[in-house]
Amino acid sequence: MNPGLLNQVIRLQRQGLVTDELGQRLDTWSTVATLRARRKPVKSRGKMEEVIADRDTELRLMVFQLRTRPFVTLYQAGHRLLELARKDFPEEVWKIAGWSEVEGTNGMYIEINCERAE
Repeated sequence: MNPGLLNQVIRLQRQGLVTDELGQRLDTWSTVATLRARRKPVKSRGKMEEVIADRDTELRLMVFQLRTRPFVTLYQAGHRLLELARKDFPEEVWKIAGWSEVEGTNGMYIEINCERAE
C-alpha cells in the first residue's frame, strides 16, 4: 500500500468516566492518538436504513486504512474516530465496529470498520 494515500487526519478517542459534583456520569471523550488514514466508503450492502427514535435513518459505513500502531488493542469497538474537518466538509464522528489486517501488507496496515455515530 502506498503511504502517500494516507491523506486524512483522524483522532482515535476513548470514552472517559467523569462525574460531576452531583455524581452524574458525564460523556467525555479523550484523544488517544492522532493518525493519518485513507478513507474508503463502503458500497451499499444489505441493511441501509435503521429505525432510531421512531424514524428511518440512513446507515452509513466507512473503512479507514492506516498503519499499524504498536498496540493494536487501541482500536476497540465502542471507541470512536473523529474525522477532522476538511475544505467544504464538516467534522464527522465514526463509531468503531472492528478492525482487520490488510491482506498482503505483512501486518503493516490495518482497516478499521466504522459506522456513523448518532
